[in-house]
Amino acid sequence: MSVSNLTSFWESWRLGRFHEFINGGMPQSSADEVSRGEAAARQSVELHAGREAALAAGLSVVPDEAGGEKLVLMVPPDLIPADRIEEAEMALYVSGVAVRL
Repeated sequence: MSVSNLTSFWESWRLGRFHEFINGGMPQSSADEVSRGEAAARQSVELHAGREAALAAGLSVVPDEAGGEKLVLMVPPDLIPADRIEEAEMALYVSGVAVRL
């Protein structure tokens, strides 16, 4: 799903996250971009692994292949129903626990 197609739940969640970033001192344009990307990623996780996993996922900065950094959602694998793990890994292009934003 594209960022512009957030469900009402994830749009509401995004607005709360946006304000957290603003209150933390992030510039408005950055807060908007990051909150939209994060909400879209969590919505995708929900679709394939469930809302509990999507809400529990942690946002992290990790090294990328080019020596820089990338944002990822770290999804607790124990929160993904056993019958959906393979689907989630295939649909989210992950191996185990990370979803790239």
